[in-house]
Amino acid sequence: MSGYGNSPGQPRPESQAIHVTPVASGEPTAGPSTFNSQDGGQRISRYETSLSLRYDVEAALAYVLGVFSGALLLVLEKKNDYVRFHAWQSSLLSAAAFAALVVTALVSNFLYWLVLLATIAASAYMARRAYLDGAIFERFALPYVGPLALQLVDEE
Repeated sequence: MSGYGNSPGQPRPESQAIHVTPVASGEPTAGPSTFNSQDGGQRISRYETSLSLRYDVEAALAYVLGVFSGALLLVLEKKNDYVRFHAWQSSLLSAAAFAALVVTALVSNFLYWLVLLATIAASAYMARRAYLDGAIFERFALPYVGPLALQLVDEE
């Protein structure tokens, strides 16, 4: 018999052995999870959030109202680092954009509108990236504010 695997009746080599670990009731049975020794060795799902929304939706919502939605998610979301990263990045991006808007409003009306439109476009783009990249848990970091957001999440 050709193909994959061994023929019936032959033992499977150790390198191909399948080990099944029983799962306690109430724990998620599918999807990536991490082992967190800080929580007494409990298994925590990467998909789990403090709110009743999906993690990718929460991450995208962080960019909707800028610093307000970012700060609200930082207060409410305690379990999911992916969401917290995007909340930090949204808050930092909005704060920097607000400072740029104040400065450009004093200099030129045209520059003010240009910065405002760029901020709206960047927020919409980041909301889309946060939602789509949630499938692979990739954190798209913007220049300057992204590394700072990563550092803030890692320090928590």
